[in-house]
Amino acid sequence: MNKVSGNKLVEIYLYALFSFLILRSINVYSLLPSVIDSIAFMMLAIFGAVIILYNFFQQLRNKSVISYDLFLILFLIIMFLTSLLNFKYGITNNIKTIIWSAIYFLIIYAFSSNEGLSKNFYNIILKTLVYAYFLISLFSLAMYLFQYSYFRPGDLNTRVRIGFLESRLFGLYGDPNFGGVIALIVVLVSLYCLINRTLILNRIFLWINIVIQMILIILTGSRSAVLLGMIAAAICTFLFTLNIKQLQKRNVILRWLISLLAAIVVVIGLNFIIEVLKNYLQRVPELFAIFKDSTNTPKQKIVDEVSLTRHDVAQSTDISNLRFSIWKSAFQLFESRWLFGVSPRNMILYAKDAFPNGFIATRGFKTHNAWIDVLTSTGITGLITCISFAIRKIKQVFSKGIFSLSVSHRIEYLYFLSVVILTGFSFLVNVIFFTNDVCSFLFWLFLGYLVSHSPKKKLNSFIEY
Repeated sequence: MNKVSGNKLVEIYLYALFSFLILRSINVYSLLPSVIDSIAFMMLAIFGAVIILYNFFQQLRNKSVISYDLFLILFLIIMFLTSLLNFKYGITNNIKTIIWSAIYFLIIYAFSSNEGLSKNFYNIILKTLVYAYFLISLFSLAMYLFQYSYFRPGDLNTRVRIGFLESRLFGLYGDPNFGGVIALIVVLVSLYCLINRTLILNRIFLWINIVIQMILIILTGSRSAVLLGMIAAAICTFLFTLNIKQLQKRNVILRWLISLLAAIVVVIGLNFIIEVLKNYLQRVPELFAIFKDSTNTPKQKIVDEVSLTRHDVAQSTDISNLRFSIWKSAFQLFESRWLFGVSPRNMILYAKDAFPNGFIATRGFKTHNAWIDVLTSTGITGLITCISFAIRKIKQVFSKGIFSLSVSHRIEYLYFLSVVILTGFSFLVNVIFFTNDVCSFLFWLFLGYLVSHSPKKKLNSFIEY
């Protein structure tokens, strides 16, 4: 596969898409008329479809060196088939999902995995990510300090929560779990820039950004973000210790044991720091109580009301926060249509029709798991296709031997850790398949970069696996 020079048209399109996805991740954006969002993303979808068609015709003329992954092509076909089979429950939303999935598979992943995006493109994306979510997290933190909150009632898809509510900091993030995970990735990018002095970002700014993002992770009350942060810290510590020159001459087993012990110590230390910070952060709003109207919000009342203990977790015996009930209901749907599933966007409608008393039908929840979502939506055929894709990519990434060199000075480690975090997050919230958000964008972009220099088997100039 020859290197492809940066495709400026595609890069400009992806800049626009990424910018609008960041806007969409801000909950205040939801207060605008929905027609604005619909028009913006309709135009982006049309431009994306044009790019895909253009590259397809270039393939027919043998003028394009961008090839597509076999398993992702098969998955798109399966999505189309299940949409037809479940036509009576609606097809418009499924078609939209297929189009956006094609954009992620055939543009973002395809161009990044075929080296079709310039180095400058990745730098701009990382800079945009860092600066944008620095501002979003900073304003969110201010909302916590001043105990600002706003709630617009509605269903699961239309309600809006801004600021500090339910003992969690939503801030400007539509979902605190999303905010926590994005903050974690921003921390990784900032640390990488500090170590490597890349992207020409001010070191003081980077340190401030890291502190703000770490505080935000704690205030969001996202157990997912904290757990994934622990995993990322453990991996970094393990790999860093494993590559220390002084240990290179040691026995391999001893090196691994020392590295594992170091990772455990770091995780325990981080857990202690989080608990201490959490205790102090609960008291910080007291310092800002003077700015409140003393006649309406007494200082003592503000202090008493601030708590970072989530009542939905503390007062519940369900450690999964209802996920086990959701997954059980999803498996019930899968068993009824095990081959091709119920289609990506008709799950709740199908559940209300086939199992009206089921958990998904009565509560209207999504699966909160990418792989169960794939299984339920596209059946066993879709799951096998996705697992085959995942296994193939894991083999390709590890075949590069990217973990044999210095940990801190390789951009591959940043992208690898980000993909690990987003993959782990996908077991609790679907941010890989059928979605169109910042997490999905980063996942497919970074995964493509990791695969870009890996060995690929080509069936022809159009498809590889």
